[in-house]
Amino acid sequence: MTHFYDINIQGLVQGVGFRPFIYKLALQMGLTGRVRNNNEGVRIEVICTDFQINNFIKRIKTEKPDCSYINDIFINERPLDESFSHFSIEASNLVSDKITRISPDIAVCDKCIKEMYSQNHRLSFPFINCTHCGPRFSIIEKIPYDRENSSMNEFPMCHTCSSEYADVYDRRFHAQATCCNECGPMYSLCSIGTDTRETDIKKIIQIASSHINSGKILPIKGLGGYNLIADAFCAGAVKKIRELKNRFHKPLAVMARDINVVDIIANVDHKEREALLSHQRPIVVLELKKQINININSGLNTIGVVLPYLPIHYLLFEQLKTDFIIFTSANKEGEPIITENEAAKESLLADTEIILENNRRIINRVDDSVVCIINSRKRIFRRSRGYVPEVITYTKNITGILALGSQMNNSFAISKEQDIILSQYIGELDDYKTREFFNDNISRFEKMFSFTPNLIACDMHPGYYTSQAAEILSKERNIPVIRIQHHHAHAVSVMAEHNISHDILAIVLDGSGYGTDGNIWGSEFLICNKKYFTRDAHFEYFHLPGSESAIKEPWKIAVAICHSLNIDIPEIISDRYLLKNIQTIKRMIDSDFNSPLSCGAGRIFDAVSSLLGLCDSIKYQAQAAILLEECAQKGYTGRYGISDSNPLNMKPLFASIIKDILNKRDVGLISARFHNTLAEMIFRQGIISINKHKLPKQVILTGGCFQNKLLCSILENKFKNSGFDVLVPIRYSCNDGSLAIGQTIIAKENYN
Repeated sequence: MTHFYDINIQGLVQGVGFRPFIYKLALQMGLTGRVRNNNEGVRIEVICTDFQINNFIKRIKTEKPDCSYINDIFINERPLDESFSHFSIEASNLVSDKITRISPDIAVCDKCIKEMYSQNHRLSFPFINCTHCGPRFSIIEKIPYDRENSSMNEFPMCHTCSSEYADVYDRRFHAQATCCNECGPMYSLCSIGTDTRETDIKKIIQIASSHINSGKILPIKGLGGYNLIADAFCAGAVKKIRELKNRFHKPLAVMARDINVVDIIANVDHKEREALLSHQRPIVVLELKKQINININSGLNTIGVVLPYLPIHYLLFEQLKTDFIIFTSANKEGEPIITENEAAKESLLADTEIILENNRRIINRVDDSVVCIINSRKRIFRRSRGYVPEVITYTKNITGILALGSQMNNSFAISKEQDIILSQYIGELDDYKTREFFNDNISRFEKMFSFTPNLIACDMHPGYYTSQAAEILSKERNIPVIRIQHHHAHAVSVMAEHNISHDILAIVLDGSGYGTDGNIWGSEFLICNKKYFTRDAHFEYFHLPGSESAIKEPWKIAVAICHSLNIDIPEIISDRYLLKNIQTIKRMIDSDFNSPLSCGAGRIFDAVSSLLGLCDSIKYQAQAAILLEECAQKGYTGRYGISDSNPLNMKPLFASIIKDILNKRDVGLISARFHNTLAEMIFRQGIISINKHKLPKQVILTGGCFQNKLLCSILENKFKNSGFDVLVPIRYSCNDGSLAIGQTIIAKENYN
């Protein structure tokens, strides 16, 4: 007996070839009906038997497109009040205010790359894509995901593309961004001092590759903004890029020709290889095997590597002599990536001689994502291209909350129904251009997802730009603001990802975060749930002489910590610090002049790095901690003694470090001992806190310090080996980039 079934599928089901998949599946099974997108997901109306509907749903779940995922399938049987002679794909419609999932941008697939050299109308076409790959989020203006709602609307399909789009057996069947040399966007090569531009793609590639081969820099408009590329082996080009970006120390990423050459310069395990080849194509932080150019990664033992993900990358490598190019965003340090052609020419052309632009508008700016594999699990350091705007689903309706995130590594979040959508990486909100990006992007998300806030969540820190923005938005829109403690938000973001609702111990380690006592926190042992938290333990407070300036000058923190612990700094160190400066710092601390209290774990790393002579002055975020981790002797398991009465007592740790320095111990050995000791201190306190509060054998590890691969690995293994379930951020970052998720949920739980 046949029935009429109304099926609603929710999840990441738009922009991933889901409707064509359903259409082909229905034809194979001989079903009649229709499928369409709406702003809730995909809706299918089908006439079939009981047996057929069960088989149909089973095959949808098991055969769905690789880049899709399904959250829910709702099946309703309706009266047979409509008949269909065939199965069809119909126009999208809006049925509610609910958020649908927009696919992140997907790296060009192997089939499209092959066709770029074989299809007559797409020979050397730098925008080739299909149902299973290509731009998505970067070009979409509003939902549903249809061509007319994207920047591809400016490029009407030619007859050939239209035929492919309508052909159920073609890979571009209902591919919204499909195009070719006749009807698609185009690249133009602009040269300094001339109004003419080259538009023939073969000539463009020839000129551009020759430019790079000769040691020069090429700005190129990519998927989510402009990039600067150059031969990674050319020291002069690397130096020039650093000057253009005003970025003289922070490591740069490289793009490799293919996966095979990556093995030449880096050690790559199977998980790292999997991440490099994934459809997200992030930058993957790898252990360096062979140095390309010391100026690329500032002499570190790691290097960020990405594989080609756009057709234009493959076309360039075809004629490049090098296997590795510098691949970095085209922007000044601290500013957002450039997206507009005129802005790129104004900022870059005079210094680079040529610029490679295209005429497809970038609607949503996206940087390259950065990941690292720790203990065989992918950890996201920067979440943007390839991952945004995937959602996290909560257990309750959280409609209307706008969470503004943090000052550093900013991402904000909006919420509708049970979905939280975290924005792409925005950056540090110190620069006015980044603040403009932040404000504009909130407006864009409101429009894209038909979102209207009724509650604003922000950090407790009164000096953050996000806190100021919250006040302005609150007054403009007459909606309330709720302020969330920084580390509680860190913890709850992980609880949400792992669906934890009971009380749990969260160990949150980072550089700073405004505390409820007005001091700067950052080494928190929190007993928390999604509504409340209790601060159970933390490292002892020390002063930050000069406040924010101390964060940029770790030697000041080293002096402050030793002074607070009554440990004398030996001459071997004080000679480097200069005695008069040390005395000045001590006087500031003793008189409590511009020296706020902090217990930030990140500052402890900074202090030790300075004591060991690795970094006295910070040039980029976490530099001192990175150098300290880099030099640690591999495989060394020894550690310093720990106080039995108080595992978090720092005096034995710093006294032992000073002693080792006086005994001229190897810096790598001291660093390894420090990491091992710190991990043991944290582990012991974790056990104490869990036993004291009778909590389950689970622990959350989060906060920016857990980007330290060594510390994270040691501590995670300690808890696991003791039978604990260790919860860490996987889909989202452990740094402040995921803070808005926790802010959203805490705001919901505390404000009704």
